[in-house]
Amino acid sequence: MKIAIVTVDLFPGREMLMPWRYVLEVASFLSDSGHEVEVLNQEVRYRCDNPEFKKIQTKKVSRDVCQLSDYLAINKYEVLVYPVPWRDALKNQNEFKNLKCKKIAYMPGGVYALRNILMLCFQCGISSIKPFLLDYLTPGWLYTLKLKRYHFDDFVGLTPLTSNKVQQAGFKNVYTILPGKDDFE
Repeated sequence: MKIAIVTVDLFPGREMLMPWRYVLEVASFLSDSGHEVEVLNQEVRYRCDNPEFKKIQTKKVSRDVCQLSDYLAINKYEVLVYPVPWRDALKNQNEFKNLKCKKIAYMPGGVYALRNILMLCFQCGISSIKPFLLDYLTPGWLYTLKLKRYHFDDFVGLTPLTSNKVQQAGFKNVYTILPGKDDFE
């Protein structure tokens, strides 16, 4: 099976940090299981060529959903594994509807309590909390509505807490794959 796993801002030095380690662990496992896997890296803040991590090759792709959709169709991917933080429910990404491959969403971060977000604000300043505050304020029902509307088949959480939150919000096909493949290093 040909599988594309999308991540954001993966570059050398981040391969042992979350969620990038998780992405590379899953890609490595799937590759070892006989699947053709490519990690597609959407750059936001950092510029990097197409680095290879262990035996996993990465490829730079656009963050534009239309361009990504074209790339996936041209290269005949059968499965797309795509990062969908809570705040992405606030975006219009209708192009996902047109993708003919199986779509699996994963949450690259976690679910945060307001008290933790406020502690971060006091320690690091107000500008540091924007993405976490947006995640907190985005209603779960809107998140699951968007997953369903864009025809995502499954959701994978990195923790049981995240998976339970998505399931409680109404998405049915929810799985948890805990990070930490012992022989990854």
